[in-house]
Amino acid sequence: MLFAAGLTEADLDRPQVGIVSSGFEGNPCNMHLNGLAAAVKESVQASEMVGFVSNTIGVSDGISMGTAGMRYSLPSRDHPLYVGLLGMHGNYGPNLKKDDCDLLVAVGMRFDDRVTGNLAKYAPRARVVHVDIDASEIGKNVPVDVGIVADAKEALAAMADRVATGSHEAWLDALPAAMGAALARSDRQVVGVIGDGGFQMTIQELATIVQDDIPVKAVILNNGYLGMVRQWQEMFFDNRYSAIELANPDFVGVAEAFGLKGRRVAERAELDAAIDEMLACEGPFVLDVMVEREENVFPMIPVGAGCSEIRLG
Repeated sequence: MLFAAGLTEADLDRPQVGIVSSGFEGNPCNMHLNGLAAAVKESVQASEMVGFVSNTIGVSDGISMGTAGMRYSLPSRDHPLYVGLLGMHGNYGPNLKKDDCDLLVAVGMRFDDRVTGNLAKYAPRARVVHVDIDASEIGKNVPVDVGIVADAKEALAAMADRVATGSHEAWLDALPAAMGAALARSDRQVVGVIGDGGFQMTIQELATIVQDDIPVKAVILNNGYLGMVRQWQEMFFDNRYSAIELANPDFVGVAEAFGLKGRRVAERAELDAAIDEMLACEGPFVLDVMVEREENVFPMIPVGAGCSEIRLG
């Protein structure tokens, strides 16, 4: 885990700073945070502190490409101190490492239960600095040592000589998030990876995509279930399934009715060609991919557990 976090054994004796922020490329309003993040990272490396950077997996507050069913873009994933996503379906290393940190700097996050797990076990050693433009979020779920009600850009600029920061992605529905990313970064190919349940919740946005000529691609992972809830019911309620099975429409037919191109894939051997077709399409495209109906997603933090009790299977 130390290697994954970019740390060494010698770093254990130095103050450790865990960072959560909400700047990401998929949200044009937050893109200015990337430059600030780089400046602050340099500052912490020149100090006596050790910083490690995480994204909240949100599924809440953040990412643009669609994890946890809906979203995200990870601009800091190549940084040597970036260790991955926090939360219920986040990465193993940062969920454990967060409990060891001395200082937790949270920028623009809600500390929702998908990120914290059992609040009584959340970051037990950490002093918490919480920056948010909404005063009602400060201390709402996690007690803070320092609460800063401010615009993130101004707050981080003022803190740049003291702390390090990274990237936190917002929990957004993947299709609208991908649309926003495509509008903000028209120079890049944007693909939203979406569960079939999440796609049904925002399927009306296909009309917006056509009307505004947004060249976004949507990959639907179609298992016929509300997958996250089904997994909980399997693991914690003895497979007593309730209100989770979906009677999905023909997604390709719906896309074509709106005027988009689309394709359905039911065999793995067809997938590469289908992806090539989607990426070669100049306009919007819906790729409906049939997947294993009862495949579980790990890592996962059980309901009521702390982040350090994350399961790998």
